[in-house]
Amino acid sequence: MSERKHHLRKVHNRSNKTIDLAILSVIMVVAIALRLWRLDNVPLALIGTCSVYLIYDIGRQWFNRIVGLFTSAFFAVSQFAVNHAALPHTTGLFFVLLTAWFWSKIVFSTKKTNAGIYVGMALSILACSATQFFALAQALLVFLTGLFFLPKERRKSYCISGIPSLILSVPTLLYVSPMLFPVGGNSTSLSVPTATFLTDFIQFTMNDSSLFMFSVGIIILLPLILGKRNKSRNPLRWVGIAWFVIIFAAALAYSLLREPILQYKILIFSYPFLIMAAFSLFKNRTLAPWQNALVVAVILFVGTSSLIFNPNKLIETTEKTATIQQTNFPTSKNCLFLRPNSIDL
Repeated sequence: MSERKHHLRKVHNRSNKTIDLAILSVIMVVAIALRLWRLDNVPLALIGTCSVYLIYDIGRQWFNRIVGLFTSAFFAVSQFAVNHAALPHTTGLFFVLLTAWFWSKIVFSTKKTNAGIYVGMALSILACSATQFFALAQALLVFLTGLFFLPKERRKSYCISGIPSLILSVPTLLYVSPMLFPVGGNSTSLSVPTATFLTDFIQFTMNDSSLFMFSVGIIILLPLILGKRNKSRNPLRWVGIAWFVIIFAAALAYSLLREPILQYKILIFSYPFLIMAAFSLFKNRTLAPWQNALVVAVILFVGTSSLIFNPNKLIETTEKTATIQQTNFPTSKNCLFLRPNSIDL
């Protein structure tokens, strides 16, 4: 009887994984379709779609498959990801997520980590330094967090693996320093952030749609409403929150005390981890597989509808983004593989 139960459990788990794979496939199709519609640029659309997959896999590693599915579905249709799907932020987000993916393999794997994983993380951090300053800041924050999780006997090899990336990131830091510490006045055309910046930001990521915001809010609260929340004390929930808060607080403090640098686009590198933390109350069995599919369908339908049927808002926010990006920063002639003016704040 026990063997029969074990066999049925294996069949059930295999069936659930097949359903989850089918749901993920739909999410990826929607993600690439929206990015192709918005960008008309196949390479950037592919990079943005790969970021959606990495969001799923990181959420799966940190928590469970359901968290990964819901978070990736949100970013597949959020105008925050679609609107900012232009260099350097698409590539920056991809390499930040790749850094976090390798980092998760190193820090939380129960098996011996091979050298390729360390090399992958080091190269990802280096790529972040070649795309955008806040992408580099987020990648370094990810790297430093590992020191709090690794046992003492593994910290030495971990630090050694990151030293080459840190050294090679120095040129980017030297290039950005005149922007952060200008001589002779304000070097940006940004205004000081208002008291409503954070709420406006959250509303923007929800496509400026009350229905989308309400839908996502209800979904996040479903485990509490149903009394089936994930009660495990997973420290990564607080890591995701902390990464967003640290980047936001640092940019806000600098904007208030020195000169404005805080804008929506610099938060794109830490926001996925905050959304993962928000959905982390879900367990694999909080909802039935068909209910998980229904939740993903709601996120995709409401999010996509708020983009397609409100094109004026999409154009308006895109124009604002383009205006912000026209900041009078000096151009870089030493960028590794992006266009010369791609390194900005």
